[in-house]
This record gives sequence, C-alpha cells and structure tokens, in this order.
Amino acid sequence: MSHREDNIFRRVLFIGTDRQMAGGVAAVLKSYERNIDGFKHLATNSRHGKLAAMANFALTLACIPFYRWIGGRDIIHVHGSSYISFTRKSMVIRWAKILGFKIVYHIHGGAFKEFTAERGENVIRRTLDRCDAIICLSDYWHEYFAGQLGYGNVHVVPNMIDNPTDLKIERADSRVNCIFMGTICADKGIYDLVKVIADDQEYYRSRARFIIGGVGENDRLAEMIADYGIGDLVEQRGWIAGNDKIQLFNQADVLLLPSYIEGLPICILEAMSYGLPVLTTDVGAIPDVITHGVNGLIAKPGDLNMIAKDLHHIIDNNEFRRNVRPISLSRVKRYLPKQVLGKLKSIYSRL
Repeated sequence: MSHREDNIFRRVLFIGTDRQMAGGVAAVLKSYERNIDGFKHLATNSRHGKLAAMANFALTLACIPFYRWIGGRDIIHVHGSSYISFTRKSMVIRWAKILGFKIVYHIHGGAFKEFTAERGENVIRRTLDRCDAIICLSDYWHEYFAGQLGYGNVHVVPNMIDNPTDLKIERADSRVNCIFMGTICADKGIYDLVKVIADDQEYYRSRARFIIGGVGENDRLAEMIADYGIGDLVEQRGWIAGNDKIQLFNQADVLLLPSYIEGLPICILEAMSYGLPVLTTDVGAIPDVITHGVNGLIAKPGDLNMIAKDLHHIIDNNEFRRNVRPISLSRVKRYLPKQVLGKLKSIYSRL
C-alpha cells in the first residue's frame, strides 16, 4: 500500500468556514488542521466582512477544479449548518458533484429541523440527495436524517477536540472559577446567566468569579453588567483561543452554557476533557454527553430559578466537582483525535 493510499486524507478537500473566525465549526477545522497530515481547506466566508466573504466564496469555487484535476483530491468534505451557510454549501456541493467528487456533507448547528421546516423539505433534499455520505454529530441527529428524512448514508461522527494540556497552575484565589465560552447572544443564555448572578450577587461575590469568553453582542452585555453593578464579579475577555484557552480551562472549575439552541457545543467537550462539570440545558445533543447530577447539571432553557439552584449546588459542592472529573474524562475519549480520525477514514474508504 502506498503512503498516499495509507493516508486517505491526502485525497480529501475540506470546505468550510474561515478557520480564523470565532465559533465551534472553525474550532473543529483548526483541530483537523493540527492533527491531519496533508490537510487542505478552502473557506466559503471571511472574518473580514461581506465583500471579503463573497471574494473567498468565488475563489473557492474557482479553485475546486484544480484540486480535483491537478491536486488529486477526489473526496470533498463540506462543513456547514443552516440558513446562509446551507445556501453556500449547496452551491459548492452542486459544483463538486459536476466535477466528479465524492461528497461528504458534515452538518453542524442546532437549528436544522427548524430551518428545514422554514425552507421546505424538498429544497433541503435537493442538496442532501447529491451527497455520498451525511455526517451528523449525535444519535439525536442520526434519527432525524436517517429516521425522519430516510437517508441510508448517515454517519455519526462527533466533533473533534484536541487532547487536553495540563499546565499545573497554582491557584491563588479560593473562589470558584466559572467560565462561559460561546457567542454573546440570547440563544446562548448569556443574558439569563447575568440576570441570575445579579439577583444574588452578594452570595456570589465571596464565593465565585465569572469569566465570559466570546464575541457577538459584547456592548449589550457590557452595558447589562454595568447596570447590574456586577463588574467586579463578571469579566469579559472577548474571544479566547489557543494558549489563552488552554490556560483558562486549567484555571476553571465549571463551564456555564445555559443555551436555548445547540447541536453539540465544542466548549462542552473541551470542558469535559479538562474534567470540568458543566451547567447547561437539555437542548440538542447535550444530554448525550452530560447527565444531570453525574458530570454536570441540566436545566430547562430560560428557567432562571433552576439555573440559580444548580449554580449554587456546583459552587458549594467541592466533592461533586471533584467526582465529575473521571466520569467526564472517560466519556470524552470518543471526541479525541485518534477515535474521530479513525471514523473519518472508515467513511472515506467506503466511498
């Protein structure tokens, strides 16, 4: 067997978001880049705005034939989600099919059911019918694409995260470090979280500190924090990546993500890889990895009373936080590079 045949990734062209953008899909693609020999990727959008996104998309469409005819890539692995992402990826998939690629469509995002209902199932099927394999993130989504929509080429491949890095950081503060990582918007439940903190701020002031990592409606969040007078409790850091993210996970005691809509958030998997408990909600595929009272606590979206109760429990219960570690480390193994890349190789080899 040749080296090229052995490294099937050298036959794959990855298509997806600009890897320098914030967000879970970009994080997955960056993890692929760090762990795949021969990784090649073309972006369909840009972090530099709409004009740059249009230029990137046009360049990607123009470059795809060269990777097929000259670069020897015969599998195209498209990462996408809903709405404008789906529109762009549908055009890529149609073009790639004409060029003779085998097509793998990797569907992220927690709103695909709602998107399908809005756009119309027939419209969605015109794209999915062109795919040689459909990848989803969990059994929940497998049931949707294979069960409800009836596709037989559906595979569950969890989002890949990097192996954790243990920095052995000394703690100078006894307060519990609670972190939020995600887009700053209502769908992520960040405003609910701030309201919970503000309503019981004297309790939290002596027991916890909150670090918010993410971009989006940052000005609105900053104004809300100032209005509630909790600037000493809640710190905004913007988007956190690379070594800063590794350091933060090593310093953290709990991840908070009280979302309204999710697929399977990368930040939850990353937190699990560092042995952290997660306070979250029962949306998307989150219950596939977090079990209430076992390796985290799960509330209903928007249930501020339950979120507050769960947050008190995690902060006050050091034994619970400590017991979570071995459970989450065991559950997260299937999301680490060795297992995920093995699944991808198996899918590609059958195309």
